[in-house]
Amino acid sequence: MKMKIYFVIAILAWEAVLLQGFNPSPQDFNSPYQFLLFRSWLEKADFSPEAPAAFSPDRIRLSFSNDTGLNVLAEHDWVNYRINNQRENLSRLADQLPPELLKDLETILYRINTADSCFFYDLIRSAGITVRYGTGNEDLLWLEWSDKRLEPENFELVEILEIPWPAVIIGIGEKKIQLEFNEGNIDYTALSSLEAARRIEFSKQAFSEQITPTIYISSLSKFLESNWQNPPTRELLHNKVPDPDSFIRREFPDHYIEKSLNTYTLQADPWQQELWRDMVIIVEDESDGLNIKPGLEYRLDNNVFRLPSGEEIDLDGLTSDEIAGISPYLPQLLYFHRALGTKLLNFLLVHDNVPSTLILYTEQRQKYEFDSYADLLLLLNSFWRTREIFFSLQDFRKMNNFIEFRGILIARDKQSNLKDHAEIWFHLDLDYRLDLIMMILFPDQS
Repeated sequence: MKMKIYFVIAILAWEAVLLQGFNPSPQDFNSPYQFLLFRSWLEKADFSPEAPAAFSPDRIRLSFSNDTGLNVLAEHDWVNYRINNQRENLSRLADQLPPELLKDLETILYRINTADSCFFYDLIRSAGITVRYGTGNEDLLWLEWSDKRLEPENFELVEILEIPWPAVIIGIGEKKIQLEFNEGNIDYTALSSLEAARRIEFSKQAFSEQITPTIYISSLSKFLESNWQNPPTRELLHNKVPDPDSFIRREFPDHYIEKSLNTYTLQADPWQQELWRDMVIIVEDESDGLNIKPGLEYRLDNNVFRLPSGEEIDLDGLTSDEIAGISPYLPQLLYFHRALGTKLLNFLLVHDNVPSTLILYTEQRQKYEFDSYADLLLLLNSFWRTREIFFSLQDFRKMNNFIEFRGILIARDKQSNLKDHAEIWFHLDLDYRLDLIMMILFPDQS
């Protein structure tokens, strides 16, 4: 696959990266205060997060639901992958409010909907916000909503005032909330500093219950830290494989392998009927020795991409021209990921110049930048030498006229059954060539 660097596109330009099943833990917050705020918000409605989440360099968006069928979107702002502010999504008001004021209202709504009043009062008082509600103030507002949620869809903008400070009137049914920002918009840096130092009476005990003082460091973390700057290179095997049949069967002992002329079809059980291991490869004798290439056979049925194994990929979010443009590259992309942990990767992997980011999602949040995605895969290939690899592509979509899609990969240790779980977001340029890749890797999942 021919690839090039498209420097005008950077990670900050990404709208979002989807994460399966992200559930914030204490280590994801910049302070015990923010974690306790999150836990109090969950408690009031007995919420649990749903997958997928939307991940970007400045925030995580999570969908929460409960047993009553209630579903709410929450925004979690973060710096250096640590959450420092939490909001309920009011994007339907985005065309009616300045962005700063919208963020302030989302932050206030989130705290109204916590089980503990201290979070609401801390924000109102530290930010110098005057609350007028009916004939009362913030006390009446909290009293009325202390035992029930104020839902985002009940938030209606009535009027924006300048008196001379920013103020907004929000309608809630027959009542109105007037919020006067006497010191201008909320200073989130100052608020974060205040909260980091804040000691509410249950914070130390509650946080220590959730996090142990010992930080677990995975073997993958140690391996990357030692080797990421000097990744291995492709091993040239063209003249080192006298018997391709034995080579393929040795590298894939758990696969059912069928040979037809020079074509090998490899099949194995998928992971929960979602992540596949099947491959088609072609062995060819060339002037410089043996070569093994990915089989490129596929067919298109309307907007569904199908491989000979029966594996399907829904491309419904793309036009027919876009589907025709990207489909020839998908078999190779699938197969060289499924060859990870084997020497076959040396044949299938195409060296590229696609800038790639790896985020190792541990307590310490390690981030690595690579000039080439091939360098990253060769590094993981050497670590996953004894792993079973499952990989599939999904979530094809258009964002700002560019195609993005996601890969889900599991590298399972057959002895311990621990799994390294990777979510990989691929970004294409306007010529349908890979130009940016981000991998979020969760090591040692049970």
